[in-house]
Amino acid sequence: MALYKDPKQGNLRKGKLNSINVMNESIITSRGQTTLPKAVRAALGVGAGERIRYVVLDNEVHILPVRPLKSLFGALRHDGPPVPLEDMERAIAEGARDL
Repeated sequence: MALYKDPKQGNLRKGKLNSINVMNESIITSRGQTTLPKAVRAALGVGAGERIRYVVLDNEVHILPVRPLKSLFGALRHDGPPVPLEDMERAIAEGARDL
């Protein structure tokens, strides 16, 4: 599962990235630059000015969208009252004893 930007609605979604059923190619310039084909940008949910990450694994390059940390704000919701720090520390200590 990944967080990705829905190209139609522009909001973040959770799930699998869109798959591309077409092989795309681009040319590397003398400065080492290339343009991501439109279908690839759409599948990643990225646009101009956004960052991507290249991960090289076993002679394959995986391109992943980089999402700012602030885009995760509100992803973990807690509907109850705030829990005091002392209660959290006590729960951690009790869990560590169970190991």
